[in-house]
Amino acid sequence: MASQLNNQTRMKSAIEPQDRYSAYVVYSWFAVVFLASQFLGYSFGYGVESISILWPPTGVLGATLVLLSRRHWIQILIIASVIDFLSGVVSNNFQTDPSFINFLLVGLATNPITAIVFATTCKLLIPNARPLSEPKLFGMYILVPIVLNTAVVSLIIVSLLSYTVEGFPTLAGWQQWWYSDVMGMLIFATPMLMIASSWDRIEQQQGRILEAFVMLSVFAALALVLFTSPIDNTAFKYYKLVFMLPIYAWVVSRFGAVVMTLTTVVLSLVVLSALVNHISPFELDGQTEAQNVLAVQGFLVPATLTVLFVASILEHRKRQYEALLENERRMRVLSHVEALGTMAGGVAHDFGNLAIAARAYLSVIKLQINDPNEATWKAINGLEESMDGVQSLTKSLLLLAREDNTDQSSDTERTDLCQAVEEAVGAMGSLITPKHFLNFAVPKEPVYISARHTDVQRILSNLIINARDASEPGQHVNVNLSLGSQGVWLRVKDQGKGIPKEFQDRVLDPFFTTKPRGQGTGLGLAVVSGIMRDLNGKIKIDSVLGEGTTVSLYFPLAEEAEGGAGLLQ
Repeated sequence: MASQLNNQTRMKSAIEPQDRYSAYVVYSWFAVVFLASQFLGYSFGYGVESISILWPPTGVLGATLVLLSRRHWIQILIIASVIDFLSGVVSNNFQTDPSFINFLLVGLATNPITAIVFATTCKLLIPNARPLSEPKLFGMYILVPIVLNTAVVSLIIVSLLSYTVEGFPTLAGWQQWWYSDVMGMLIFATPMLMIASSWDRIEQQQGRILEAFVMLSVFAALALVLFTSPIDNTAFKYYKLVFMLPIYAWVVSRFGAVVMTLTTVVLSLVVLSALVNHISPFELDGQTEAQNVLAVQGFLVPATLTVLFVASILEHRKRQYEALLENERRMRVLSHVEALGTMAGGVAHDFGNLAIAARAYLSVIKLQINDPNEATWKAINGLEESMDGVQSLTKSLLLLAREDNTDQSSDTERTDLCQAVEEAVGAMGSLITPKHFLNFAVPKEPVYISARHTDVQRILSNLIINARDASEPGQHVNVNLSLGSQGVWLRVKDQGKGIPKEFQDRVLDPFFTTKPRGQGTGLGLAVVSGIMRDLNGKIKIDSVLGEGTTVSLYFPLAEEAEGGAGLLQ
């Protein structure tokens, strides 16, 4: 009956592969995007030694490493290096003169080193890979992973090139190479990180995707008009962004930080393409290409930083407002729960007294029947089962009404969670099978937690019955334990229809149920939540429509639970 389940926990990410097949899909998509970014970068060759003035591969590779766990880094870096080398050979028309090969081999080290440093520092400094979540984090993101990182790496690479490539201009080459990597990180890595970290929110607002596409198209058209017409008035071209303020007002009012980062991509591509194709207002007579690049840098870098900084302020304010709304909602829920608990406590006591009296009368009736027939015994047994259900419901109401959330260690005991799971699965097996399959996997060694055995059984019975009710006949209900660094995770997973997103924040509320009328009381998960709160544990619910629901419970180990305080999530 037991089945081995996957007990590994992974950092939640929009592109993190969950199995070998999805890993191959991610690698394939990365190869396509990285190859496209390579040829895009080569199309911006201009200025000193025709070094690209915008190098997207650095940003694409760096963002990909941030979004993937480190176990995928080697594969991604190998794919990137192979594509980097082949695209370099193709861009040079398959010429393999020693000077170009030296340039290519030294340049090949730039992408991996810069991307690895970028990803490592981002994971340390930027929580949840959201560089625009607040202005302070954005400042750190610009200073360390981008500016210092690219400055040091590009200086080392250009120094090597000055020794391996005869006549290579060190200072001018370093300045252009550094600028290319900085812009590649800013306008490609930043949108990728923001889109990936906001993927859930984007999925909830699919109706605005078309509007965002229209807005970006209008923005691109306006940028083409403003930045592809040579104008000798030097001052005028720096004020052209004023004409784009209505578009930015549209972005701020309707979208937010994610789309604002995309506008920097559009603006940079238009301005740099105009420069490379010699139709830019920044390209003036009498200036060298290196001077034209400096002029464009003086416009694009401040403009990009300003837009991203404003986006970080808006994102921070938005998240503060959402946190305030969430706190208000929680306060309303707590008030609601407190009122319901007070009412439930009084009802439960009266209800329990009536149930005790009914069971006593039933015992008297059984004693008075001398020779009951089969139908009578069947009715009496049915009444007894109903009284058991009444007592169970009364216990749930009393648990819900309990106002004291202090440590209950004096009433707890050391319980082997593995044994408790095995006992619960054995007891619940008849309720699950034969219509459903109940699987469980537990460690061979005992896992002790500080909890009453009856509480653990109540938790398991509630979760298993919920999983059964959510599943169709023939589907599996999986129960497994996995040890963490300081505790143990109990997961109950079903293969049902899942919980709609609009209900997922309410499933722990008392008397809330997604079951049809008459098939649920709405107390099961509320009781589980109350017990986990008393045990200093955590509860987490993940549900995907069409795929099922997983309820994860974290129990501190016996030694940790006796002295630690936990948070309910």
